[in-house]
Parts: sequence; C-alpha cells; structure tokens
Amino acid sequence: MNKTDLIYEYLTTKCVGKENRLKSNFFMDKFDIHNNKTFRSHIEKMREGMHDKYPIRIESISGRNGGYYVRRPNESVNTVAKFKQRTRRTAQRARELEKAPALGQFKMKFKKIFRKGN
Repeated sequence: MNKTDLIYEYLTTKCVGKENRLKSNFFMDKFDIHNNKTFRSHIEKMREGMHDKYPIRIESISGRNGGYYVRRPNESVNTVAKFKQRTRRTAQRARELEKAPALGQFKMKFKKIFRKGN
C-alpha cells in the first residue's frame, strides 16, 4: 500500500466523526511525511478520486481546533449547509467588488492625512 492508501485507511477507521479529527502533524509523524504540502497532496488525491478508489469523503476543519476526519451521515447535512452558506457569502462579496470603484476612479485627499512640514 502507498502512503495515500495508508492515510485513507487510518482516517476511515480511526477518525470517524468530527470529534475524532486529527491534525496534519499527527499524520505527518505517523506516516513519515516531512512537509505539510506533501501531506495535503495525499488528501487532495483522496478527494479527487473519491468516487473510484477513495469513495469515503475526507473532511477538514482549519484552525487551532481543526483537523482531518470522516463525517458521519448526520454531519453531512450540516457540511452541505455550511458550504452553501459560504458560497452565498462569496457571491455577495463578488457583487460588492464589481460595484466598488476601481483604483484611479476617485481622488484621495492626502492633505487631510499628511500636513506640510511633518
């Protein structure tokens, strides 16, 4: 088995449910992976091939309390709802950016910020 297969097997047996998530450092130590970019490439391979070789979706949460895990069926609805909410927020930000003035379409008055002689 290659490292991606070993990580996948570990995740699908030991990390079921959000409360059992583990940090990337754990996997890097356990499977002798020397940098985070390489570890993320293994996760990416699992996600890209999820319908073929890796049918169970690997989830992740970023941040101090984050980690990698396999979601339970009841966690799926929550994940999909969060994804849709994030998509709506991103679309709203894109619309706001489209309406915002581009650099050079207005003049800034630096005299109020910078005084002569400072």
